Amino acid sequence: FLNSKKKKKSIKFKKKYAVYIDENVTNHHDNLLLGYNNPASDDNYFPSLNKFFDFLEKKFNLEIIIALYPKLSKDHKNNFLNRKCILNSTCDLIMNSEFVLSHASTSNSYAVLSKKPILTIITDEIYSSWYGSLVIQFSKILNTQLVNIDKNYDNLKVEHINKKIYKHYKDNYLKDKNSPNLSIWKMLELKIREAYSENNN
Repeated sequence: FLNSKKKKKSIKFKKKYAVYIDENVTNHHDNLLLGYNNPASDDNYFPSLNKFFDFLEKKFNLEIIIALYPKLSKDHKNNFLNRKCILNSTCDLIMNSEFVLSHASTSNSYAVLSKKPILTIITDEIYSSWYGSLVIQFSKILNTQLVNIDKNYDNLKVEHINKKIYKHYKDNYLKDKNSPNLSIWKMLELKIREAYSENNN
C-alpha cells in the first residue's frame, strides 16, 4: 500500500469505476486442498453477480472493473462478460475507485487504508455455506453494507465510511498505531543501519 501511494503513475481510467475483488469463490484451490466445498457454483453465482454489476453501472454511471484472483485460467475472465479484468493491481485499482465490492478478502485492507466504502456481497448459496458466517462477521467488523445479490437491491445506496471503525480496524489488524508509516523492509533496513552505527562508534 505504501509503495502504491508513492507511485507517480498509477492505474487510472477516464470513466469512474468501482472494483470487484475476485476471490474465485466457485473454484478456489485452497478449498479443495482443505476439503471444503466451494461456497458457490458457477451456474448460480455469475448470473447473479453480473446482474448486480449491470445494476450498479446503470445506477451510479460507472463501470465495474475486476481485480482478478491470480493463478486462474484465461477462461475465467469470460465469467465477467467482457468487463475489464486486471491482474496483480488490486491496491492501485482500489486507491482510485469510487467503492469496493467483495466478500471477505484480505484485500479489503486496501479499501480501509484508502478510505473507500465497501459493499460486502453475499448470495443465498454463500449464506448457507461455511463461508457465509465469515462474510457476515467481516461485514460486522467493518460496519459495511451486506448485500444479498439474490434478493432485491433496487434501493441500494453506497454509504459513507465510518472513519472511527476504519481507524480501529487499521490500528488493531493492520499496524500498530505507534509504528511509523514505513514498510517492514524499510524499518529492518533502518534497524540494521542503527546497529551498524552503534558497533562502529
